[in-house]
Amino acid sequence: MSWENVRLGDYIEQVRGVSYKPNDIGECYSDLYWPVLRAGNIQNAAILKEDIVYVAKNKINKKQLLSKNDILIAASSGSKEVVGKAAQIKSEMEIPTSFGAFCKVVRPKEGINPVYLGHYFQSDTYRKTISWLASGANINNLRNEHIDDLIIPFPPLPIQQKIADALDKAADLIENRKEQIILIDKLVKDTYYSFDFEKWKGEKLEAICDFITKGTTPKSTEIYEEEFENAIPFLKVYNIQDDGTIDFHYKPSYVKKETHDTLLKRSKVFAGDILMNIVGPPLCKIGIVSTFYSEMNVNQAIAIFRAQEKVNPIYLLYALKSDELTAKIRSLAVGIRQQNLSLKQCRELTIPLPPIDIQKQFSDRIVELQQQKTYLRDSLTELETIYKSIMQKALNGELFQGGA
Repeated sequence: MSWENVRLGDYIEQVRGVSYKPNDIGECYSDLYWPVLRAGNIQNAAILKEDIVYVAKNKINKKQLLSKNDILIAASSGSKEVVGKAAQIKSEMEIPTSFGAFCKVVRPKEGINPVYLGHYFQSDTYRKTISWLASGANINNLRNEHIDDLIIPFPPLPIQQKIADALDKAADLIENRKEQIILIDKLVKDTYYSFDFEKWKGEKLEAICDFITKGTTPKSTEIYEEEFENAIPFLKVYNIQDDGTIDFHYKPSYVKKETHDTLLKRSKVFAGDILMNIVGPPLCKIGIVSTFYSEMNVNQAIAIFRAQEKVNPIYLLYALKSDELTAKIRSLAVGIRQQNLSLKQCRELTIPLPPIDIQKQFSDRIVELQQQKTYLRDSLTELETIYKSIMQKALNGELFQGGA
């Protein structure tokens, strides 16, 4: 059985967002001011109810109120990666909620399964089409005709429901894995704060680190994007992840071993070294170097901390990442558009120092939690692959053929 392809505009209504001025904004929800979502509230196919503005309700018409099954889309942005991102409203809004002028809503009509349509807006097919429109026409705005003219597979409604159910199950498992990963991060933080820090004297980092220095950036002609024989990985701030890991595979750069051993010899980094950016914003991106590479190097925006025997590197990492120390670092930084922290300031930072055996117990627990997190991340990747596979088979008409 082949499925018909239809023009999306025949099955939807599009609604543009609310235009407002600064003097139309209130401080919180009330009878006079209602919440308005913006493109930043659309994250990973979900609606974040943070950083919401409240706009005078007389600026909002009834059609601009969000309701169940609406698909909220970022329709205009300075970033082409943002344009087109979408999230479906899964349930009725608890309070009247609208959306801003840089967004639009796709509202399914009768005759199409709204959940099936919502999943379509998460498909690679949809994203590739939007990316092609943005790059080909050099636009950062989605016009109504861009959405209306999309051609989508249109199986019979009972099949649409089966596809929607299958994708919902996969999406729920994905969300569950994400929540478990967030829980692991919370457990890591709680483990650090389980210490009674008042028991232990604070120590300056210069007293417990063999080595505190910063990187050097060679000429751009000496940095390479492609790996070659004897290439040395060259880390930049964006390789330091929020969870304390180093992701070198994101936009990797390399330098020659000769450069590494001469011009950059003072900024060599090894497994267990702690890296922190000292140029921002944002400051306080802090990570630990893994054993994946035997040697690496870093640019001038990164400080290197090499622990002595009296301090466990993993303990040092989380002490630096603690709320108290990151607040201290940000308070010390100078500059407005560009914030800077000096090596002298880095050396004078103070952390509480438990006995090394207690640090080791902490380190072992963190390694255990990180192993669990790695398993969950791998599982998340597998689930996301399954979701995409189901989606692609659905769009290719390969699911539930014959109504089975």
